[in-house]
Amino acid sequence: MSLQMSPNRVNFGSISRNSATKYQVVTLTRGDGGPIAPKVSPPKQPGLHAQVCEIEPGEHYELEVSIGPPWPRDSFRDALRLKTGVEEAPEVTISIMGNVIPRLTAVPKRIVFPMKRTKELEEVVNLRWGDGKPANILEATTTVPGASVRIEGSQQSQRLVMTVPAGSKRYPGAQTVTITTDDPDLPTFSIPVGFQREARARAAPRRGQPASARAPTTRKKTGGQKRDTPIER
Repeated sequence: MSLQMSPNRVNFGSISRNSATKYQVVTLTRGDGGPIAPKVSPPKQPGLHAQVCEIEPGEHYELEVSIGPPWPRDSFRDALRLKTGVEEAPEVTISIMGNVIPRLTAVPKRIVFPMKRTKELEEVVNLRWGDGKPANILEATTTVPGASVRIEGSQQSQRLVMTVPAGSKRYPGAQTVTITTDDPDLPTFSIPVGFQREARARAAPRRGQPASARAPTTRKKTGGQKRDTPIER
C-alpha cells in the first residue's frame, strides 16, 4: 500500500450528551509508494471535524478526528475521503462511527393493543432518561380516539400508562403517544401505538403425537380407482 493507516477506522463508541468534544488520532505513514501528502475532505456529519497534522514531511502524518455538539440524536456514521498525494492510489476512505446515548428511551419502544377488546385495557411504558438528568414532562397526549395517557412515578422512575376503551374499531393512519418536555434538546418524544389481531387458534394434536404428524394411509381399490383412507386405530 502507498499509505498505511493505524487504525483503519475510527469508533467513538457510546458518548454521553454531557461529554466534552471527543478526539481520536489515526497515524498515517508512507507505504511502498512515493512520498505521501495526505489531505482530508470535510466530513458530512454535523459536529464531526478532521484535520491532518504533519509529523515528518512525506513520511509521517496524523489525522485528528473529533466529534462534539451539536450531538446526533442517536448513532452516526461517516466516511472520510483522504487524498494520499500518491498517483498509484490517489484516495482512501476511513469509516467513522459512534453512538450518542439517547436523551430519552421508552421500554418497550412500541405500545401494542389487541384489535378486539371486550373491556378497557392498559399498557405501561417505562421512561428512561439518559445521563441521569430527567427533564420535566409538561404534557402527554395520544392520537387514538377515546384513549388516555398519564405519567406516574418520580422523575428518577417515570412510567407512562395508556388506557384504551373496549371495542374493535380500526384506526386509520399511524397512531402515537407524544410526550412534551421542557428539555431544549428533546422538546417532544413520540411512541408508536399499534393494534393487532389475535392469532387464530390451531387444532391441538392428539396426545403423544406432534402437531405436524399426519395419519398414515393405505391404498384401497374401489371401482378400479385408488383412493386413500386413514388406517383405523
